[in-house]
Amino acid sequence: PYLIKRIIYRNKEYIDDFYRDTWYIPPWYRVHRDIWVLTPVDLETYYKMIKIFSGYHSIRLWNLFPSIKIHLLLDYNLSPFTLVDINNLEMLEDPLSIYYEYPSIRRIYIQLLDWYGDVYYPFKYPPKSFKVKFYKGPENFIEYYNSLGELIESINNFRPHVIEAGYTEVFKYLSKSIDLRNYIKIDYSRSVLKPSEFPGFIELSRLSRVGLDEVSRYSIGKILTTIESIEALKLKYLIPDVRVDIENFKDVDRLTKIDRGGYVYTPSPGLYWNVAQCDFTSLYPSIIARYNIGNESVNYIGCKRYIIAPESGHRICLDRRSIVSRAMELLVNRRILLKDLSRDRGDPILDARQRALKWILVASFGYLGYRNARFGKIEAYEAVTSYARDILLKAINIAEARGFRVVHALVDSIFVTREDASLSDYLLLCKEISEKTGFRMEIDFHYKWLYIPVNRSLKYVGSINRYFGVSYDNRLKVKGIELIRKDAPDIVKDFQMEVIDKLADAKDYSEFKFLTGESIKILDKYKSLIRNFRVDPTKLIVTKSIRKIRYGGVISKVIKALGTSKVNLVRYIMSVYGPIPVERWSERNVYDPEYYIKLIYASLESLPYSLFYKTSDFIKIFR
Repeated sequence: PYLIKRIIYRNKEYIDDFYRDTWYIPPWYRVHRDIWVLTPVDLETYYKMIKIFSGYHSIRLWNLFPSIKIHLLLDYNLSPFTLVDINNLEMLEDPLSIYYEYPSIRRIYIQLLDWYGDVYYPFKYPPKSFKVKFYKGPENFIEYYNSLGELIESINNFRPHVIEAGYTEVFKYLSKSIDLRNYIKIDYSRSVLKPSEFPGFIELSRLSRVGLDEVSRYSIGKILTTIESIEALKLKYLIPDVRVDIENFKDVDRLTKIDRGGYVYTPSPGLYWNVAQCDFTSLYPSIIARYNIGNESVNYIGCKRYIIAPESGHRICLDRRSIVSRAMELLVNRRILLKDLSRDRGDPILDARQRALKWILVASFGYLGYRNARFGKIEAYEAVTSYARDILLKAINIAEARGFRVVHALVDSIFVTREDASLSDYLLLCKEISEKTGFRMEIDFHYKWLYIPVNRSLKYVGSINRYFGVSYDNRLKVKGIELIRKDAPDIVKDFQMEVIDKLADAKDYSEFKFLTGESIKILDKYKSLIRNFRVDPTKLIVTKSIRKIRYGGVISKVIKALGTSKVNLVRYIMSVYGPIPVERWSERNVYDPEYYIKLIYASLESLPYSLFYKTSDFIKIFR
């Protein structure tokens, strides 16, 4: 205290106010300590005082996260995108309200284009045209411009609040001709949200008190930690700069037993009829909220009331709500309500808001075990997975007891079938599982037929993350196959889509077998198109993301041909002489038909031909 007083006295011109207060200290937040609370005179002084105090090893600084702007909003009980009485600086609505009015925001989404699509390296390969989507309230429209001058003029005339793009280079390119400091910029390459889900940013901004320009750049983990920090500040819990707890020692046997992740059932490959995919709604966050899991509640030795997590044996204290469980309860309940409202009203804004919360909740469990998470703990992570495995096994046992066959089960969902089952039977099953486990389960998709391909590594079992199927009203659901992969060229996607469209009409096994035979004509058609050079080059583009520092083969050749540094993504067409970046492709180049024939052939593994044909049959077809 003497040292702090001396520093304060020496720098009193920088400090508006200081006083002593009592706060709880991590990691358990059961012990409170007296701390000094300082209020600098301005923002510049705030950072200057941090630098001064950081020079003393005997002094520890707390609550530097979240940012000073968020602390200021909390002090005045304000939040972005809430109605405010400007005269009194008072909010006229609760930032946690579900039923708020969506603000009227003018937005534009800009794309730099060439014949091959988006231009990712505009300084090296300037765009030929510009595509702009204008958003004004519920209305939107698209305009094309042939010059940068026309684009700038349209921006000045429309006067948007927000300028959006799919990647950073768009803003760098525009900044040479227009001052972008007056606009909020959203780069969707840094976000899990899509342009159609923009209202999700408003939702996250209100909950986290983070401005729109920052919340769009924040990682999901940082947004989650900010929401958790707000809960901690309400309880006068000191927020550390870094994680303060240490993982307990475990021998190999115990580590193998408890560090197992979610439950995964290895399916048998094949075709299944009348299958319901039943999903738990936000299972992992719901477990955290229900069982009070958090860094300060798991394995606290001074606990009076506790429960023991199944299998892992971790003791979870119930004496006091954990910070993480409080935040999860808020987010889970909010998402469920928004999801139900969006389903009932068909409102895209409500749907975008619940999807934004879904991403936060999806990340919450993994972030609990992240080594740098301020409110994380590996034992808490293990407790969640042990409960999740136990709950999914209970769901499987309930389904089997009711005469259903479990086709597949994955982390928080089960795929069940019964020959005579109707949609009502599946709904009743979900209701029973919800009641007996205490966690909400719903039908995510009712398949007329579901196909699970063979695992590429272990040929005698089914693929865990690759499957597709069609509903009774001919809606398609696809997971993991080339049709939805970003690195597959459109020629392969078009082929798979045409085959699946053909099979979608099948009403039973014999009809499915007949249509599979008929679809071989589609294979012949694509083989003919490719070999006769009748495929548009845009259908042949292969896209690869560059995530590793070292790379070789095709990728290194493409990067060298691009002639630019800091490459995050490459697109190429395979010519008869090797890969050529799309930026350097011209009409005189000729693509390699056998390369694309091989890609089509490889994609057959994901389709149901192996049910009725041998590999040797297709080798003959491709000759």
